[in-house]
Amino acid sequence: MWRPICGLILLSILPLTTTAETEEGRVREGSLVNINMSLELDGIERSLDETKQSLDHIASALDRISHSEHLTTEQQQVLNRTLDNLDQLVLLSRDSVAVLPQAFNQTSTKLVTTSQHFLDDIQFKLLIIISAIAALLVVALAAIYWFVLRPLQHTLVTATSNVSSMAKAIQVTAQALESSTQQQQEIMGQLNQKPKS
Repeated sequence: MWRPICGLILLSILPLTTTAETEEGRVREGSLVNINMSLELDGIERSLDETKQSLDHIASALDRISHSEHLTTEQQQVLNRTLDNLDQLVLLSRDSVAVLPQAFNQTSTKLVTTSQHFLDDIQFKLLIIISAIAALLVVALAAIYWFVLRPLQHTLVTATSNVSSMAKAIQVTAQALESSTQQQQEIMGQLNQKPKS
C-alpha cells in the first residue's frame, strides 16, 4: 500500500524540465551553441501541495484509526510509528524541494562548463584540420609548380628559342636563295645578251 504512495510522491517531486534553445539576446561571443536550462518550480510546488494534502488526509485518517477503541495497544503503537514516518516523509520532501534549485544551478553550471570545453575542443580541432588542409594545399601547389609547371616552362622556353633559331635560319636561307636567284637571273641575262658565235 505504501509503495504506490511513495512512488507517487517521488514522481511528483522529480519533474525537472530542461530546454535547449538559442537566445539572440544572451548569445555569448564566440560560442556556437547556447543552452538555457530552467526549473519548473510551479509544477513541483503544486505537486507537493497536493501530496501534502493527501498525506495530511492519510495522517488524519490514521490518527482517527489509532484512537479507535477496537485497536490493541500494539496496533496503536504501529499506527503512531506510521504517523511519525509520514511526518518525516513530508519534512524530507520539503527539504528536497528546498535543495532542488541549488542542485539544479550546480548541474546547470557544470553543463555549461562542460559544453564550453567541448566546443573549445571542437574549435581547436577544426583549426588544426583547416591548418593541415592549407599546408597540404601549399605543398601540392609547390609540387605541381616544381614537377609540372617548371619543366613545362623550361620546355616552352627551349622550344620558343628553337623556333626562333629556326625562323632566323629560314630567313637566312630565304635571303641566300633570293640572292642566289638574283645572281642566277643576272647570269642568265648576261648569257642571253652575248651574241651567239
